[in-house]
Amino acid sequence: MIKRLDELIARIKRDHENFLLVPSIHGKTSQSKASFVLQLAYSQLLSNILLRSKPIQTDRSELISLCEHIYQNSESELQIIHEFQETYSSHKILWWYTRLNCFDRILNQALRTQDINTIFLFQFFIHDLHQKILECQCQNPIRTYRSQLMIDDEINSLKESIGSFISIHTFFSTIVDRDRALDSLNTSDQSNGFHRVFFEIDADPEVVTTKPFADITRYSAFPQEREVLFSIGSIFRITDVQQRDDQVWIIQITLCGDDDTDLQPLFEEIEKNYGRYDDEAAFVSFSRVLRAMKRIDEAEKYCQYLLRNFSWSDTLSDILHNELVQITSSKNDYDSSDQMKTASSNSIGKI
Repeated sequence: MIKRLDELIARIKRDHENFLLVPSIHGKTSQSKASFVLQLAYSQLLSNILLRSKPIQTDRSELISLCEHIYQNSESELQIIHEFQETYSSHKILWWYTRLNCFDRILNQALRTQDINTIFLFQFFIHDLHQKILECQCQNPIRTYRSQLMIDDEINSLKESIGSFISIHTFFSTIVDRDRALDSLNTSDQSNGFHRVFFEIDADPEVVTTKPFADITRYSAFPQEREVLFSIGSIFRITDVQQRDDQVWIIQITLCGDDDTDLQPLFEEIEKNYGRYDDEAAFVSFSRVLRAMKRIDEAEKYCQYLLRNFSWSDTLSDILHNELVQITSSKNDYDSSDQMKTASSNSIGKI
């Protein structure tokens, strides 16, 4: 536990300056179709599972301990964390989301780095936040904006992906005031190879049902931001990428619904390769995705977590136990492979 805490602290400190400026975006370029489908499966299954799971009280306590450890030298952050611990209620989730910068940093970093252990500590927070966004869903089409810095590889990936999709692992924060978004971009530090990027986002509630978005201005701790928040796992189509004369990149994206005709073949491939993604079976499908990503130990811990903390039907319980058998088999295969590699390495020069 301490080792994991120390590693997380190191990552947060290292990425602090640009952390909120670098999105968790995965496109189809520079990857095979299979790799893109795997990343899309990971994003969609994870978001569905987090939203379907029942919150666990011990996770909340461990999350508070994690935050206290990370921010032990910041009295201001500790004060907010302790206030959250004593007074949090789900009906004020949007106020807490906008106020708790420490939560935002840790959660987004965990989502970007695919730190499953830390992500699941936030399950209650993610669930409450999604439900409130759903409750406050925008009723009319809207255009919002987001300013940030991005590196060449990310911009090139987006340029090459026009017409394709990006899947956002995190909650996606935007604002409705275009001038304000541009002003914040103009004051951004472009050091260390980062470029200024301006997102123009179009979203229509008639098109999207499972991934809501909401104007959270009236609930925010900072209403002057006029923030529109998109729920975790939102999928966007890249419609255009252009660079202006002042070197600002304009990225135009449109929110997509799960029933988008171009997305359906991808979802069908996910179901074919890993299992269903939109019901209880998604819990097992996510373990299969972790195995496909060669994250065998995490898949094992994840299945044990599910069996330890939730009640399942006999059928799904049997499937989970069978998945653990498959995981054990995969581990044995990798162990055998490692032994063969070691033997091969030791034999070099001895013939």
